[in-house]
Amino acid sequence: MDLEKFLAKLIFLGIHKEQPGFIILSYDFKKVKIFERDIVLPEDFIVELEKLSTSVKEAYELYKIGKTFMWNYLSLVNVKPVSNWNDIERYCKDFARYFRISIASDLKYRLIKDPPLLELYFRDWVVCRKNGLGFINTGLAAGLGFAAGKKEIEAAHLKCQGRGDEMCVVVIGLPENIVKVYPSARIWKCPDIKEYKIGDISYKIFNKPRAISNPYSFSHFKKKNLTCFGMRYFYVETTLLHLLEQNISGKIIFEVAKIIGSKIASNMNAEYPQEICNFVSALGFGEINYHKVGGKRIVKVYHYPYSRLIRNYDFPYLRGILSGALTQLTGEEVNFKVKKYAVTNTFSLFLEA
Repeated sequence: MDLEKFLAKLIFLGIHKEQPGFIILSYDFKKVKIFERDIVLPEDFIVELEKLSTSVKEAYELYKIGKTFMWNYLSLVNVKPVSNWNDIERYCKDFARYFRISIASDLKYRLIKDPPLLELYFRDWVVCRKNGLGFINTGLAAGLGFAAGKKEIEAAHLKCQGRGDEMCVVVIGLPENIVKVYPSARIWKCPDIKEYKIGDISYKIFNKPRAISNPYSFSHFKKKNLTCFGMRYFYVETTLLHLLEQNISGKIIFEVAKIIGSKIASNMNAEYPQEICNFVSALGFGEINYHKVGGKRIVKVYHYPYSRLIRNYDFPYLRGILSGALTQLTGEEVNFKVKKYAVTNTFSLFLEA
């Protein structure tokens, strides 16, 4: 590990607080208090979700989700747009450190001044290294255009390790500038992304860490390169999942998550349902407890990751992960549904199968 990456990890660990049920980033940046709640997602969930996006429209929707998320996330962490493209380099090292923490083993960049473009070179970029698609990843790169204050900035995925290239290469800039240098680049135009205020008062109140009964944080399970139980994971602020659940079919998210949950349980060699719940809790999903009452399986979730982007209250991802894991563990078909949810000074939901 080089010195820059080592120092980046030290800084990250200093502000990244993990405890059972919660993963919180809390720090001061330019005299502004930054607070965010993260979750940990299995890489394979996004890999399989993208594989099912077989139409141009579906792929574009994932790109738009990635771009919308990154644009609003940079606002949350108080990034200030530059007034001149040549000043964008002051953010490049920060972006590189951010991406190298958990979603790529290496990242280099090249700033082009005429025409104004930014090229990113990734190794082992999470998700697209496995499926050769990277729709969401490319959208995340486009969202970095927030630093230049232009929603018209897009990204094109020029090369991909998942398609056999040595590394992933993404170029960021205005579409007309990208095609000047790369005439055959595929570019989606998505200037109408919505802005939303992530860090409002309800976000801070509902996501405030509490002591819970589940015994482990993610630190207990994770191995080198954020792997455990046969797959790789990555940290992300919680609204990415909420954007996915808001814009992608709940049925599709549930079925993909169920497959991933089954894989997790198979690799865990768990003996009891509560062991599954303890692991999912450690991924940042609050307190999760399992009960079997009168032949019914009940899962109670307290302090679920909240944002104002929660819309349909169906929670297909969490239901799918738990359903797949419990199906694999018990040998019986388990499909959790939302029995009810409650909003007090925290966010809770109750699942039943």
